[in-house]
Amino acid sequence: EGSMVELYVPTDSLKKISGHIPQVAKLPDGKRVTFVIKVFKIMDFEAYDVYRNTKRISQIMAENKLIDDYAAKHGKGWLLDSSMMIKFRIWSNTSGIKQPDGTMVQDYLTDNSLLKNAPIHKGALSVVYHVEVTTIDGNPIINSLMEGRKYKSIYQENFHDIPALNILPFYVPKGKRAEFLVTSDHGYGAAGIS
Repeated sequence: EGSMVELYVPTDSLKKISGHIPQVAKLPDGKRVTFVIKVFKIMDFEAYDVYRNTKRISQIMAENKLIDDYAAKHGKGWLLDSSMMIKFRIWSNTSGIKQPDGTMVQDYLTDNSLLKNAPIHKGALSVVYHVEVTTIDGNPIINSLMEGRKYKSIYQENFHDIPALNILPFYVPKGKRAEFLVTSDHGYGAAGIS
C-alpha cells in the first residue's frame, strides 16, 4: 500500500495490442505513453466488490442528481427513459410555436417510449446530423455548426469516442431536434457527464 510504479510503453506496441480503442489509435507513432499505477489499498475479492459497488452507486446517484438539477433549470419537456437512464426531450418542430403575444413556446413530443422501442433508423446503415456536445456545466466539446460540417454515425459501430453519438442519433425522428442528458457511461468530460 502507498507504492507507485511508472510504466513507459511505446505507442507502436500499444497500438498492436489495443489499436481497436479509438483513443489509442489516435496516438502518434514513434512516441511513448506513461502509465502511473498507485496502490491505495490492498483488499480481498469480497472487500473489493463492496468497495466497487459502493463507489459505483455513489457515482450513479451523483450523476443523476446533476442531470435532474440541470433539467429543472433548463426548461420543460424533459422525459426519462428508465431502461437507458437517459433524460431527453424532442422538439416536435424546430422553431417553436408563436403565441398571440409574439413569444415563442417550444412544442415538445410527449412520447416517453422513444428510446424503449427499436431505433427509428434501424434499417439505415448510417445517419448524418448536426450535433452540439457540452459537459453538464456548459463547457463545449463538439459543435458541428462551428466546425462547418455534419457528423455521421454508423449503425452498431463504435465510430465516435463519445458512446452516445454511436447510439442516440438513430432514435431521433427525421426533421426533429433532440436534447439528451447522459451519464458517464454514454459520455465523457471533466465531471464525467456530457
